[in-house]
Amino acid sequence: MSPDLVGYASSTVLITTIAVQIHRQWRVRSNEGVSPWLFVGQCLASTGFLVYSVLLDSVPFIITNAALSAAALVGLFVYFWTKRVSERERSVAPPRPGASNASPDSIHASARST
Repeated sequence: MSPDLVGYASSTVLITTIAVQIHRQWRVRSNEGVSPWLFVGQCLASTGFLVYSVLLDSVPFIITNAALSAAALVGLFVYFWTKRVSERERSVAPPRPGASNASPDSIHASARST
């Protein structure tokens, strides 16, 4: 078996897992449990490994690390896009049924006056 085949197969698995995570964030419009530093670190590491792969002339790793660098940039974009969307939705969301419109300060003030 060619070592390049192992590299391509492993690259496919890795890129697929990253793509699934990014797609999930995009679909549900949530960053819950995901740090932007994941994508920053991934981008920096993948770019470093891309340079290293070019210096070694390793085509499977050049392709993989170029794709991972691009995925990290897309992931960072999706992270901040979903953050902005969720903040916008929270700011215009109607009050929940049964929720009081009174502020916590007015509740405490009315409790003291009784």
